[in-house]
Amino acid sequence: MNIKPIIKELKLERDRLNTAIAALAELKPEPVRYGAATSFNPAEFETPKPKRRKMSKAARAKIAAAQRKRWAAVKAKK
Repeated sequence: MNIKPIIKELKLERDRLNTAIAALAELKPEPVRYGAATSFNPAEFETPKPKRRKMSKAARAKIAAAQRKRWAAVKAKK
């Protein structure tokens, strides 16, 4: 197995990364300010809860009756 081309590519990649690191190191980051200048509102980061739909007693009874009918049909086949 010839690994010389692999080593050559890795060295080229290393040189590209070193160049990128040097360029980023020259940039001056903005200072981070703490205290009164910044405010934290936890509500901004909460996901809104979906509104729940309420089912009436009549609708619930109707669905329950339909489900009982389905189960009766399944049991009748057995």
